[in-house]
Amino acid sequence: MASDAPALSPSGEATEEELRQIRSAVREYADRRLVPIAEEADVEERFPLEVVKEMGDLGFMGIGFSEAYGGTGGSKLAFAITVEEVYRASAGIAASAFMSPLIAHDLLMAASEEQKRRLVPPILSGDATASLAVTEPDAGSDAGGMRTRARNSDGGYVISGYKRFITNATFADTILVMARTTPGIGNRGLSLFAVERGTPGVDVQPPIRKLGWHCSDTADIAFDDCEVPESALVGQLDAGFKVVMHGFNLERIVLATGSVGLGQAALEATIGYVSERVQFGDRIGAFQSVRESVARMAADVEAARQLAYHAARKLDADEPCTAEASMAKLVAAEMCQRVTTKAIQLHGGVGFTMELPVQRFHRDSLIMTIGGGTSEIQAEVIARALGLPRPAEKETK
Repeated sequence: MASDAPALSPSGEATEEELRQIRSAVREYADRRLVPIAEEADVEERFPLEVVKEMGDLGFMGIGFSEAYGGTGGSKLAFAITVEEVYRASAGIAASAFMSPLIAHDLLMAASEEQKRRLVPPILSGDATASLAVTEPDAGSDAGGMRTRARNSDGGYVISGYKRFITNATFADTILVMARTTPGIGNRGLSLFAVERGTPGVDVQPPIRKLGWHCSDTADIAFDDCEVPESALVGQLDAGFKVVMHGFNLERIVLATGSVGLGQAALEATIGYVSERVQFGDRIGAFQSVRESVARMAADVEAARQLAYHAARKLDADEPCTAEASMAKLVAAEMCQRVTTKAIQLHGGVGFTMELPVQRFHRDSLIMTIGGGTSEIQAEVIARALGLPRPAEKETK
């Protein structure tokens, strides 16, 4: 980490003072470097790749990861706070930048020691990027419907299939691909492969235009008889689904704190606007209805923040947190949409124009209830944790 950044305790630990120092350091960088370019990057639909290296040099990409693999140390809560502050500046930049450390997290869970040493340090230093290729046209929340295949061939594997909505697809140095290795056994027949950029048979499609996250790179990838060595297999054969599902705990906590950061940006913009806008001879922030609306926005943001932090602390303590991560993601993502919508309302007519960033905050909020598992999926995860009966378990009269 750069000399002016806070020193951290070993991975899994972070004092309250360290967390405050991390937030301050990341916010200073985000306000100085990212806020000024956020609107331009959104309009141009271009991800400023150089900021990944900048944040890597500052140690931000490796917060929450062991120094043994090039990380900065600290806790996953510290990592989530880092993500929160970058989302506050630009959700699109944050979405692409922090996809890579999430892949590093999956690799550290399942990869061989050689793969960890080779792939993870460049990601955490900002020298390399990564993406996760799971979603397909007919397999989103239902991974069991996955059609991409990886068949044995001459001591390696040949991957064939089509992946949709892949973040960082056009520039990722490593693509973590999920493919079916054993047919007929659903999720239990899926494996992960680390496919390097430039491998023959990997055809990245043109970037997809989206409603929000304009500067986050998203594209489809076609795998046409893509040959990879046996060493590309990450973890055990047919065990890829478990790795990704476990990785979802961190991803959903990160998306929850990202939603908090985006909601915080909308809240701050609204406070600034209603404190200056004059109508009927007074600033509108003095009107009771406006004051109540802003107060409820602030309460919503803080409630979601604390729920996300609670889930992160359980993850750091190595306690079961699947339900808590889904609760945090569900509540925070839906809060983000409410708060950004209210921000536009309180800005009045100018909020509906492209002149102010509240329109970007709202557009970016709409993906938060979808990415990392829809709100409906989060509710299903929570319902299972509560022990509610599943449809197949209903008694037949």
